Amino acid sequence: MTALTIEEIRNARQNLQSIIRQTPLIHSAALSERTNMTVFLKAECLQRTGSFKLRGAYHKIASLGEREKNIGIVTSSAGNHAQGVGYAVSRFNMPCRIYVPQTVPRIKLEAIQQYPVEVIIKGRLFDEAHAAALADAAKSGRVFIQAFDDPLIMAGHGTLGLEMLEAVSDLDAVIVPVGGGGLIAGVATAARAINPAIRIVSCQSNASCAMTRSLEENRPYLTFPSKETIAEGLEGGISEATFELGRRLIDCMVLVTEDDIRSAIRFLHMHHGLVVEGSGAVGVAALLHDHWSDPDGKVGVVLTGGNLDKDLLRQICADSH
Repeated sequence: MTALTIEEIRNARQNLQSIIRQTPLIHSAALSERTNMTVFLKAECLQRTGSFKLRGAYHKIASLGEREKNIGIVTSSAGNHAQGVGYAVSRFNMPCRIYVPQTVPRIKLEAIQQYPVEVIIKGRLFDEAHAAALADAAKSGRVFIQAFDDPLIMAGHGTLGLEMLEAVSDLDAVIVPVGGGGLIAGVATAARAINPAIRIVSCQSNASCAMTRSLEENRPYLTFPSKETIAEGLEGGISEATFELGRRLIDCMVLVTEDDIRSAIRFLHMHHGLVVEGSGAVGVAALLHDHWSDPDGKVGVVLTGGNLDKDLLRQICADSH
């Protein structure tokens, strides 16, 4: 894969029209005042299934032929991709097996199990579950649905970028949480097509930063030994394709700590009443803790998901150190 195009993203939007919610782009007065920037939050935590992953999963699965749908699919997920896949297969009535790691949060596992899918817990981290799913697809002949390394998945995710730039066309920068890199590839492609001068900022947890290390060392980390993290949705490696797209599209890479992420979750809940999971809060963490700044700039931050355990949210909100 050498490129992703705005036309492919616009085609994805047509496919997703009656499926996804066009989530709000919220002006954050509290964050703007605190950072001396004009900050907008793309509240994808309010998306159907609780995350942006529905966009890519549905677009990909809708594109499959009848024979492929009859045979069924296999995928791997840290939680949110699986829910997007589950929603899609429930609409198309097709067999589906999903591999998840032991680190999958209970709230995500229970949500996945509500769909007509077979769930297999395999390995401690995402990369192990991913390897098991690939082996299953090779053996069973089922179609493997990538979580990020697929142009149709990326095009679906890119519809989020279209919505952001159509709402505020003169954003100076957009901050995107990065795991495998499919979301930032789609968002950056859409954003640059509308505003070529926009800066693309990737954000990851220190505990799992495959894209950052890959771009720093100029070699793709296809697997990555993640440490324990509240941003489990960003765990694992990237792909050759997302590495190439990242090299071309990403202007700046930012890393945040676990404490930074927790305080961002607390901030978003206190000031906006939003429930945002760790993976979705890393961009706000970067701004809150001065890891990246654009004084007087107009900045969009993607809140990728809201599937956070209620007990964990209560614990984070009670801890105000």
